[in-house]
Amino acid sequence: MACVAVSLFWIGRAAAAQIAAEQQRAAQAVAERVREQAAVTQEVARAQGLKTDPAAPGTWDVDGFRKPRGLIAADGSVDAQRLGLQMKEAAGAVRRTLLAAGVLSLVLLLVAVLAASAR
Repeated sequence: MACVAVSLFWIGRAAAAQIAAEQQRAAQAVAERVREQAAVTQEVARAQGLKTDPAAPGTWDVDGFRKPRGLIAADGSVDAQRLGLQMKEAAGAVRRTLLAAGVLSLVLLLVAVLAASAR
């Protein structure tokens, strides 16, 4: 039983670290693309002779329902605090999933042991 617990702990730790690294890379890539698009938007606005400034890149960071996600700051950089919160939420989901898998595996192990001892 200790082997199951230790292996699930290590798997969870590795998965959480990998998810955090992927989220960091994705956020940096999105922020870079947002800054590029902001520059293009400003260049087009100037070429068209528009007097108003285009919207701040931070307002472009929305989900599929156009609710602000808050990962991109007004200057187009990644909001480290918000990204850290999102990483914590993902790590919590991994922990809960592995805890459920661990409990299930321990219950199945208990059933197998009880079935074997009944013979």
